[in-house]
Amino acid sequence: MGSTLNSVSTSWALTSGFLAVMLAWICVVDLRQFRIPDAANLGLVVTGMALSLTSPLVTPAMAAVAAAAGYAVFAGLGAVYFRYAGAEGLGLGDAKLIAAAGAWLGPRDLPLLV
Repeated sequence: MGSTLNSVSTSWALTSGFLAVMLAWICVVDLRQFRIPDAANLGLVVTGMALSLTSPLVTPAMAAVAAAAGYAVFAGLGAVYFRYAGAEGLGLGDAKLIAAAGAWLGPRDLPLLV
């Protein structure tokens, strides 16, 4: 039991550390260049989908649905804003980041993040 708990704790720490590093990278690049790197978003989506393979809370299907829905909603909001304001207010990098969050959190918890 103890080694299982240590394994889970180590896995959680590594996953959390990866997430923190990726989000810090996104933050720095976005502050400097006003864009979110596709490589960072892709890394987060892939990792979220991989984590769903062993998650007791989010299945791969749930992760995929949440990622797709998150992207669709935010890309749609960005398109509507652009159409009416004539300027970009929400880029596709933001929509891709919400897709990554959906892959990590699933459909139940994604709205809480938003």
